[in-house]
Amino acid sequence: MKYCQIIGAVVFLSIVSSFAVAKDRFSLEGTLFETVATDHGIDPLLLYAIAITESATGAGNGYIGPTPYVFRTNDGPRFFKSQREAEAELATILKTTQNVDVGMMQINLRYHPQPDPLDLLDPHHNLTVAAKYLKKTMASTDDPIIGVGRYHSWTEELARWYGERVWQTYRNLLQIAAFQ
Repeated sequence: MKYCQIIGAVVFLSIVSSFAVAKDRFSLEGTLFETVATDHGIDPLLLYAIAITESATGAGNGYIGPTPYVFRTNDGPRFFKSQREAEAELATILKTTQNVDVGMMQINLRYHPQPDPLDLLDPHHNLTVAAKYLKKTMASTDDPIIGVGRYHSWTEELARWYGERVWQTYRNLLQIAAFQ
């Protein structure tokens, strides 16, 4: 499994053009994104586009990539260098609130309780939970924008906004792949 590539498939977003270009050859082949998405009948690129939308962080030299060791509370996002660091801090936060978005795909514990929330800091588990939920949201409508948007919110306006944002990222990633 090419775990490094899920973080290594980074994307540079130009401030001037908002057009995404690849740092290196962009491919999800053999990555955790491909494995999990295929297991759930989802486009791996769509799953990756959501990961970029949810947990992108700087990867240096103007590049971004999704990161698995992050959670978000009402105070904002917290990024960590290791799973162990993230787990320790998340365990502390969970003593005071369940309204926390966890991991690469930002699974909200208030709306999606988990037997062991710390498992969401494991990339495979996080992507699996996300893929199952995305499958449900996509099946809820014939509109792919709303279907993806419901991953974020079931409120129509928020779903449309989020869905359009993810699909734009998806289109940018398709253009990256086409340049190779």
